[in-house]
Amino acid sequence: MSRAERMYIAGIAFAGALACAAIWGLAAGSGSGSFAIRNLASVPMLVVVSTLAALPLGMLALRLTTATGRASDLLVAHSGATFAGALTMLLLAPLVALYQFSSAWAGPIVAVLTVVVAFICGIFVFIRMLHKLGAVGSSIVIPVVLLAVVQVASLAQLAALAPPIMPTRTTFGHGVDGIGLSSEAIR
Repeated sequence: MSRAERMYIAGIAFAGALACAAIWGLAAGSGSGSFAIRNLASVPMLVVVSTLAALPLGMLALRLTTATGRASDLLVAHSGATFAGALTMLLLAPLVALYQFSSAWAGPIVAVLTVVVAFICGIFVFIRMLHKLGAVGSSIVIPVVLLAVVQVASLAQLAALAPPIMPTRTTFGHGVDGIGLSSEAIR
């Protein structure tokens, strides 16, 4: 594939991921109408901004650690993994909506668990795509780990800055300050 074809595939995969994330956001906010509508923009925005925070650093690490790896391989694998993770969220969206409608206690837990499952699926797809693209070896470990850690760290903190996705904020909705604190301390 040429570089232009790789960029095209990455762009299509990322656009598909944003559409899937928007629909999951609709399901996550389905317990309250205003949250559902706002999430059509909020959830894709979280994906875009966390990607913009992580991808350049991952690409720089790739350039510094290997002479054989191509930045376009990392971009295609990341966009494919983002799509796979968002598609997983989309497939689990009916479950999220069901629990958001029926349980104030379990709804947020189910929503967070679907995001965790989606992230795990995304990581597996990321590694598999890098393997298929021929970008394997010990030199790719640092960029992959760095990209994943920065993406999760930025996403966790962005969730605290963005408008709430669900009527009740979860521990992750308070960013790093909320992790490890009791629910009484963060109110």
